[in-house]
Amino acid sequence: MHTTSSFALKFLSVAVIAGYHLTSAVAQPPELATEKKFAFEKQVVRQMELNEQGNLLVIVSSANDFGSDGLLQVWDIEKEKKVREQKVASRQVAISPDGQWVACLAESGKLVVQGTSDGKQRYELTKLASLKALRFVAEGRGLVAFGTAKYEGPSSLAAWKMEDGAQAFARTVDEPDVYSACIFSDGQTVALGTKGADVIVVKTSGAQQQRRVFIEDKKNLDMEGLAVSADGQILISSLYSQPRVVSDVQTGKKVKTLNWSSFRPTMEIFPDAKTVALLPGLGRFVLLVDIATDKQVGSLVGPSPDMFGQPPREFALSGNGRRLVAWDDKEELLLVWNTEKFAGQATAK
Repeated sequence: MHTTSSFALKFLSVAVIAGYHLTSAVAQPPELATEKKFAFEKQVVRQMELNEQGNLLVIVSSANDFGSDGLLQVWDIEKEKKVREQKVASRQVAISPDGQWVACLAESGKLVVQGTSDGKQRYELTKLASLKALRFVAEGRGLVAFGTAKYEGPSSLAAWKMEDGAQAFARTVDEPDVYSACIFSDGQTVALGTKGADVIVVKTSGAQQQRRVFIEDKKNLDMEGLAVSADGQILISSLYSQPRVVSDVQTGKKVKTLNWSSFRPTMEIFPDAKTVALLPGLGRFVLLVDIATDKQVGSLVGPSPDMFGQPPREFALSGNGRRLVAWDDKEELLLVWNTEKFAGQATAK
């Protein structure tokens, strides 16, 4: 008779709660060791973004989990050093694909574009009360923001040309209770995660707006995590401690469920839309999951992997998919991995 030890039973029960596939412990997908690691001062990272090549990293951090203060830092990954820092008013930040420019909400509440290395202001675009999403599009020729000009006012999707800072458009998106947002690469579409667990995709074009609702079952949860593929065809959404849902953007229908739950909503889809990087429920590593099969195809492990430890808090994937950087709050390190083998065919942003 086959027997299972009490430790094994404990492991299996914890694995189920943590959102692991039980088969992943048997399959032993490849583990990628860090390419680089360097110390990061004791701050709570709220947002991370890499440029296209993955050589420049921008981080917005705060003194603690509940702090409203924000500190923007620029890091040179190759030289493993901090280039500069400044105070900001929002965790949302974007870096242009070529790494020349950073967009952020300054302490004044104004959306600005600055030189990445020197912080010299290029444009002062508009004043915002809140900022939910920010992205450079069209290979850096445009900047798109989703936010509100007044705290009680409607949200809007607005775009500016980087050649002269002129506003290309500003379109009202009147959706209440937006918890999270994700801007598509076309610069005209935004996915909104609501406080009722629905995902609403709004495509704006002049006076016309196409609105598509993706229904979730957990009405008592907030839609925390959103990730969209570079071609705008696949949307992955994440509720707190629930499996991820993969949806077809064109039809608004659920394609499948990725059975990897976590308390960390961060996700990044690789350029070819075949692989997604996400955080596990337990385990000090980043998981790489095949979207079509829901199988773990790799894991990015840090200097002290721990099956029952907490995963890294935040991570970012470069535009070309060849480098991933994560913040390990326990070790107070920035961890860098070469993910080229999973990058596939790069898609321009």
